[in-house]
Amino acid sequence: MITRLPKVSVICFVGILGSLPAAGFPELPAFQDPPTNDHHPGQLIWADLFTEDVSACTRFYTGLFDWTAETLGKKKDAYTLFRNNGRPVAGVIYRPAGKGETTKGIWIPYFSVSGLDDTLGKLPGLDGQVEVPARDFPKRGSQAIIRDNQGALLGLMQTSQGDPDDFLGDYGDLIWAQLWVRDSDASIGFYREILGFVTTDYDPEKDEIYDHLWSNNGILRASLGTIPESMPEARPNWLGFVRVKDVEAAVSRAVALGGTVYFKPNPEVQQGRVAVIEDPAGAAIVLMEYEPETEDQP
Repeated sequence: MITRLPKVSVICFVGILGSLPAAGFPELPAFQDPPTNDHHPGQLIWADLFTEDVSACTRFYTGLFDWTAETLGKKKDAYTLFRNNGRPVAGVIYRPAGKGETTKGIWIPYFSVSGLDDTLGKLPGLDGQVEVPARDFPKRGSQAIIRDNQGALLGLMQTSQGDPDDFLGDYGDLIWAQLWVRDSDASIGFYREILGFVTTDYDPEKDEIYDHLWSNNGILRASLGTIPESMPEARPNWLGFVRVKDVEAAVSRAVALGGTVYFKPNPEVQQGRVAVIEDPAGAAIVLMEYEPETEDQP
């Protein structure tokens, strides 16, 4: 198991996230055009980066993943849209630290839900709370950002024209997310109610980075890990995984672009196929070298 986690600070984003403008916010592209109206509850479908340095992070991610970037809107309402091979995959929003506070950037993943209002209505009884109220975006659907029962931030999205196709993402796509918490049992109950996640325990003797796997309708969606007791300063948070062709090469590129390596590829963890890095503004993300098994493989 990874024994070092980024010290993600999200305190200053409370309230600041809620200042995202509803009226006048740039129009975002649909996930499906033409519409399919296919929905996959529990699917990881988007991620937004909140950061103080949009320019540096844009250069970093376009250089690291060969993403292209498009700026929508102007000045304080600007939104940077990342595309991978022409497909929209993530966004960047400028948000400064609160007065007198120092913070790092943070990636927030969004998961698909079939009924956003009903899902948000469950939060008070589960010790969760709404951080950014639900709002509608033309072509995109309705979304909100919540804080779970252990303080981790995540987005929920009910798409209006259909979720992204449900298949293994290409290199440069966000393909996985893992939640790190203190109390895994509490998270299991929370996410069963919120995202319909069914939990599978994983053998702790294996060289994996998670304790539990989460699925919905028989499809693996995310994982859950426990923050080591030796890291009392680490906060519960979600980490997104981006698929790369060669994790060692991706790590080297990240460093050359101004990033920091938090966890180097280790043969004893996932056969050396994962690394945790921070971008120039301090937001953490996981690089994952992944190839699906074939019938020819043992």
